[in-house]
Amino acid sequence: MQQGNESDGGLSVARITIETADWQDAGIGIVIARRPLTLLVPSHLIELVEQEPSARIQINGVVHDRPKILPVPALQRDYLSVLQFSAKHRHDLSSAQLPRKGVPLATGQPILLQRLAPESSTSGTVVDIREQGDGSSIITDIRVSQGDSGSPLMVHGQLAAVCQGMVQREGIGSAVAVPLSHDSLAELRRLKRRYRVNVISSLIAALIALTLAFGGFALYSATFFSLASIEVPEDGSMIIARNADALTLRPTWSRSYGTPIRRFEAFSSQAGGELDRVAVGTGYQDGQNGAFHLLDGHGKTLWSYSVPDGECIYSTETEVYDGFLVDVIYISDVNRDGAQELFVVFVHDHHESCKLAVFDLSGNLLAEYWHPGYIRSLTCGQVGEAEESLVVLTASNNAIKTEWWNPQTVFAFRGLDIAGQGPPYVGSSEKAGKTFGQGTEIWYCVIVNSDPERIRAKCAQLDIRDFDGDGVNEIQAALTDSRFYYLDDSGNQIGVALGDHYYRDFPGVDPPALVDIWTYYDPHAVGD
Repeated sequence: MQQGNESDGGLSVARITIETADWQDAGIGIVIARRPLTLLVPSHLIELVEQEPSARIQINGVVHDRPKILPVPALQRDYLSVLQFSAKHRHDLSSAQLPRKGVPLATGQPILLQRLAPESSTSGTVVDIREQGDGSSIITDIRVSQGDSGSPLMVHGQLAAVCQGMVQREGIGSAVAVPLSHDSLAELRRLKRRYRVNVISSLIAALIALTLAFGGFALYSATFFSLASIEVPEDGSMIIARNADALTLRPTWSRSYGTPIRRFEAFSSQAGGELDRVAVGTGYQDGQNGAFHLLDGHGKTLWSYSVPDGECIYSTETEVYDGFLVDVIYISDVNRDGAQELFVVFVHDHHESCKLAVFDLSGNLLAEYWHPGYIRSLTCGQVGEAEESLVVLTASNNAIKTEWWNPQTVFAFRGLDIAGQGPPYVGSSEKAGKTFGQGTEIWYCVIVNSDPERIRAKCAQLDIRDFDGDGVNEIQAALTDSRFYYLDDSGNQIGVALGDHYYRDFPGVDPPALVDIWTYYDPHAVGD
């Protein structure tokens, strides 16, 4: 199959592929001029060119140098852009023959979608015309899929419209196209006369913004992505996001990382808003550290973080603990300012230590805390009469282990006052230029077992709500042996409930109370 040649009465078109380290985008370019090579493309293709200077650009499989993005205000209104390549000339491509005025379109009119291979071009009809603002769009019965955006639609051999999206049904859909207006065609004819203007990308972005702000035609473009859901296959190889909008050529996007994905969450950057952020946590594999990544709703990585080598405060002169993975991601507006905070727990791949890091959405590290055992879960909320939220956590504590096992604990911080290290403290330890002293927990309790030789319970779930109907919230710590402890904001035990499993395993045995860490642990038994 030969690509890039004209069919009878058709245009010269080419496949455009743009690649970065973690993104690939593709579409069709209509050849407006050959010297210099000038292509009309859907605007989503210029996003990577603008944002990624190292993006790799191919035209029909041949790598080209970075192009100029020409200013075309009338075309930008219809989410079309123009790329101009000066370093190479393609002899297999020829300039398009443009109509002198827009081709009238009507419902029921026959229309042809031209594809790369002339013999695979598809005939159909216009099934609907939609007016919006100063422009319009057409919907056809021609089936298209990802990568077809930018394809020309022809009427009697003349360019009438450009495919910009689709009404999606199970991965394929009916083509949605933008008819070329008189002003758009005039801009294209000027480009054929080698009209050149040097302009920086920010000016183009400003023109787009101004056009949309003053009521220009706002068709759903091929880049429009309304995040609906995310999923990860069992092998953790990639994250796949699905588009909630049917009118698009981008039903999904996906990302993969150097190590398997362990945790992921789609959420709103503003409390109560639409999904527009994706949190991803990866594992440790073959010496490569796990990391936390925050993406926007389009799949662009906003920032990433991993535990710096050498920072673990539990390392010794003979053994250094590097190699952490993401085990917990929790999102909450803790300080109730309308913006979410990100709680990320990094656990060591083999050893006992873990780190809790708290970030804002810009990637600023708001708080960090080390614990001598894995943090299993956390929750945030208002407890009792206090206005400031509590951050409540459950964790194992390997540093106070007994002959039976590594005790499980429940503890809390007030708001974002999270710092230092969990008990028993190893003292001030300067790693990577940081000092981690005594932790700022407002209380810290140990879970005691009725018979640790038989059953060693973990805290399976934490919840904060009004359990007794008195109008104020309590903390519920649900244990795996079906004990349910209820705590106030000071960590005092205000109630306990027992499930069937506890009655079955320990008939007639009263549940032991949670114990304050310093009552449970005598620091002089093993030294300060």
